[in-house]
Amino acid sequence: MMEKLRKAAEVQRHPEWGVGPSNAGSYNSRPQETEFFKDGGDYCSPYGKFFLSWYSQTLIEHGDSVLKMANLALKDVKISAKVRERLSSRNRLAQLLLGDFLCWQNSPVCAAAILMHMKS
Repeated sequence: MMEKLRKAAEVQRHPEWGVGPSNAGSYNSRPQETEFFKDGGDYCSPYGKFFLSWYSQTLIEHGDSVLKMANLALKDVKISAKVRERLSSRNRLAQLLLGDFLCWQNSPVCAAAILMHMKS
């Protein structure tokens, strides 16, 4: 995965972007406790937008792969998903991390919803 990030950064002519954010906190961090995800944080920067776009696409590709396998194993079972978020945060962390970066950029449809719809 990190090799794909490095290559994507090189394509953008920013090899320094080929690493994940160092200030995104840890597993139990709240968005406002990190420089990357706090309101108005680094996720708004050119690097942040690049990283979230790359990460969203990576999650969509992974989700597509998982849903293909699930479809093979569970032919007649309907699959659904739900995302919870902290409504007090302007940055919509759950959506940013779960492939909804396109919504954050004012797209009319969320990337995660598109993926689920394509597989329904």
